[in-house]
Amino acid sequence: MVLRDMVVIAYQFSLLLSPVVSVWDCIVRKMRYSFRLEWV
Repeated sequence: MVLRDMVVIAYQFSLLLSPVVSVWDCIVRKMRYSFRLEWV
């Protein structure tokens, strides 16, 4: 039972984190792109 609860918690945690990760990834990509434009 404990293992199943941990799986459920991990699943909910990943669902909670996914939008945050996608936003962070977007920010990082924009930063890289702007840095690349400055260096050229």
